[in-house]
Amino acid sequence: MRAMRVLFLLLAFALAAPAAAQVPAAAQQQPIQISGQILDVQNGYLFFTTGDAFKLAQDAKINGYHLTGTRAAPPFEVGTYALADLDTGSKSIVTVQLSTAPIKGGIAPNHVDRAYVVALSPPVANPDLVPKQSQYGHAAGYTGRDVLVTFRVEVPPNTPIASDVFIATDVSDWRADAIKLHRLDGLHFAVTSRLPSGTIIHYRYTRGSWQTGERNKAGQEGRVRQYIVPEADTAQRDDTVPNWADLLPGGAVPQILGAPPTPAPVIKAP
Repeated sequence: MRAMRVLFLLLAFALAAPAAAQVPAAAQQQPIQISGQILDVQNGYLFFTTGDAFKLAQDAKINGYHLTGTRAAPPFEVGTYALADLDTGSKSIVTVQLSTAPIKGGIAPNHVDRAYVVALSPPVANPDLVPKQSQYGHAAGYTGRDVLVTFRVEVPPNTPIASDVFIATDVSDWRADAIKLHRLDGLHFAVTSRLPSGTIIHYRYTRGSWQTGERNKAGQEGRVRQYIVPEADTAQRDDTVPNWADLLPGGAVPQILGAPPTPAPVIKAP
């Protein structure tokens, strides 16, 4: 009788073992879904307009979001909206669904656990994001000669008097505070840099962070700015920032500082 009882217990354990082995698979953590607008795709990283970057798996699946019929997927590029699946094991984006409109669902890129986000603004740039040369290269028909280029921007009247203004570019890993501009007066900032002719630059204005980045007249992020350095000795790019992300119409309007124009400093390209 005792032998039968032992045999029964051994049989019960053998039957339960496969089920126990399946628990880890059933309890496997689901990917994190991230929803946002694409700022850039380069060097194996997906950048969102919040300034957050995520590693893109080499075999990541790219397709359209809820497409019907024969509609083609939007381009996997600047300005397109994306719903990305982040695999927490590899810390990589494994699936990206693209749309021409914001996608509901998922979480904002800047709300993702920092353990999965590529560091973009340390004192020394993340080694994985080097080299610094733009992926967009140079336009055809240019010699690459040095051009003294001035970026000049008019900011909205509600810009705080103590605020600095910066340019974030694809060449500087989209760091929000990459290039600091010099204040000309209460509403204008500028910076001058030597750049090779034909260089294609993608950029945005910020006040030092992506939470204080520029917005268009409708209060939306809008498309990334683009500029091709001309074949000339000097050039000037004039831009206007209608709104800041943290100072959209409806909030308090601080007093601005009036100051006489002063020449912009010359700095080296990032």
